Amino acid sequence: VEFGEMRGLCSGPHDELIVADYGNDKLIVFNKDLQYSHTIGECGDGEGQFSGPVGVACDKNGQVYVLDQLNCRVQVLTLSGDYVTAFGSKGNKDSQFDTPNVLALSSTGLLYVCDNRIQVFDTKRD
Repeated sequence: VEFGEMRGLCSGPHDELIVADYGNDKLIVFNKDLQYSHTIGECGDGEGQFSGPVGVACDKNGQVYVLDQLNCRVQVLTLSGDYVTAFGSKGNKDSQFDTPNVLALSSTGLLYVCDNRIQVFDTKRD
């Protein structure tokens, strides 16, 4: 496995380790024994593509939330890498981001995204 610049990591529902590789524009998934499993994504601005993933969070159902910094969005994927949805664009209005750099998911499904402010999204509703 080739590593670039690691910027974020989280655990999956079955103790997988998911690493946001900013330098290679992908996620790297390891099993619970920390053996390489698979990668998700590639460089780009399409569905399932990233430009500078800096944060990653996973819910108990295996949905993976990726903070795609240079595309100014959050993408939601399955743990196997299938595209679910995305939200956000460049800007300073609600649901827009200006170089987002931190993401966190609460146990109740609130997704926090930070750039020059903190925005909260309800993953069970949004």
